[in-house]
Amino acid sequence: MSLLRLDLIGHSGFALECAECVLVFDLYLDPVSVMERVIGLGKPVVFFSSHAHSDHWNPGWLDYKVPTACYIVDDSCDSPAVRRRIDPQRQRFTAVRPYQTLDPVGLFGPEDAARFMPGIQWVRTVGSTDMGVSFLLCVDEKLVFHAGDLNDWYWVDESTPEELASYELAFRRELRNVCDAMDGLSPRGLDLAMFPVDSRLGEHATRGARLMAVRLAPVLLAPMHLCGDMTLPDRLASELDDSDITATEVLRLSEPGQHHLFTNEIR
Repeated sequence: MSLLRLDLIGHSGFALECAECVLVFDLYLDPVSVMERVIGLGKPVVFFSSHAHSDHWNPGWLDYKVPTACYIVDDSCDSPAVRRRIDPQRQRFTAVRPYQTLDPVGLFGPEDAARFMPGIQWVRTVGSTDMGVSFLLCVDEKLVFHAGDLNDWYWVDESTPEELASYELAFRRELRNVCDAMDGLSPRGLDLAMFPVDSRLGEHATRGARLMAVRLAPVLLAPMHLCGDMTLPDRLASELDDSDITATEVLRLSEPGQHHLFTNEIR
């Protein structure tokens, strides 16, 4: 099994252990020291940051004593001060924008690609309905998606009906862009999606995730960006069951440090 373990670091932060590397997404705070375990694995670590909101981007990443680290970040996170902190002996840094495809060999050359991004075939960036990018990547022949702040931000108490319709249209367009980025890659859909289920949206907290599950058909869905409501993964799972969306299993990760061990559920 190429995907080994998914740890919730907290909020939208996850560590995904693969056969040859660990992928870390939108690390913000690490209250139970998940990164200590990750670094102790001795594998190269590839850090992704979807945008510069303070709950998704922490430049303290750059100070972790990882023997081999690669940083792929939205260009809102980039700055001369950040670049000056990169150690060229053990780190690589790439800033991205929406709708790009990164080929590790084309980006770094074959030797550095094997050293800094082992097992990763490609990374594609898609847009957001807030700021920055979302990430679609292929690692060990598995399709993984981290949405960043891409969501159906259905702020019903502070928006007009026309604004709500506009927000949902923008969200559906970005889902179409993800579908286009997946076109011809895998008839089974995503293997793993990490997606916002934000309690501040009230009764509409699961709205975007439910539509995403219909359109992108992830085998496993890890809710994130819960903003304090630890019941939301259970609620989302119940709503998918009630809607007969049986192809997607919701991972019940709500507390930092909880993890999922992959077995044979990835088709």
